[in-house]
Amino acid sequence: MYRLIYIISFLIRQFLLPNPFAPLGGNAEIINLLVGGAFVPLSYFMTGFIYDKGSEPAIGSILFLVVYAINTGVTYLVCLAYPLVWLMILIGAAYFAIFVFLSVIIRKNWI
Repeated sequence: MYRLIYIISFLIRQFLLPNPFAPLGGNAEIINLLVGGAFVPLSYFMTGFIYDKGSEPAIGSILFLVVYAINTGVTYLVCLAYPLVWLMILIGAAYFAIFVFLSVIIRKNWI
């Protein structure tokens, strides 16, 4: 079951999720090549806050996909706000605060 979910997750990440840097214009592909690789370790790290590695691999793979998609969406929003640096910082700070809050709530309820 895990292998199937892993493959589906990989295909979704590669082919269905948009380039989060597309709002930046012509250099979006180059930026995605340079910075986009950080999404995988960042999403893996963030998934570790709400999931114990190895406990249920299929659920972990689904959670990783969800966190990756959320990170892609938030990055897209930040790029949409591009010239307004204050709005970019506000979106990033709000996302960080929501993530920390939800991580604490989920951990308290699951442990």
